[in-house]
Amino acid sequence: MTTTIVQTISVADAAFMLHVYLGPIRSWTDFLTDNIRGRQSVAGHMLLPCARRHDGKSYRPVYAISDVRAFIEKVRKAIPSAGKTPIKTTALAIDSGVHWRVNRFDRDGASVARRSCISARYAHPFRRPISHWNNQF
Repeated sequence: MTTTIVQTISVADAAFMLHVYLGPIRSWTDFLTDNIRGRQSVAGHMLLPCARRHDGKSYRPVYAISDVRAFIEKVRKAIPSAGKTPIKTTALAIDSGVHWRVNRFDRDGASVARRSCISARYAHPFRRPISHWNNQF
């Protein structure tokens, strides 16, 4: 039996490393979880943990940094477009005088019409309007 000292990282660190070097191709944390179960692969490549480490609650998988780097290189060769993607910004005309939930925009960035104070649900002729606490008793 031979043992070697290997530099390892947690699942969260491995997912962050994959996101940095391969970009947002998918949710890397979910990928690593599904990869252990044999449900997913990227271009036929899988990344499996090298061991489990107790974190105070239970045993969690850990990944060898060399395995993560080798996986990144394999995926880059298989998918050349994988990598850092720029963050897309959108210019929106935001009214800072109202609550943030009121500022609504469609996909093109056009402002969506605000709903009236009276909901359509309570404007129905057969339903009673909203009553206040002091009017209930």
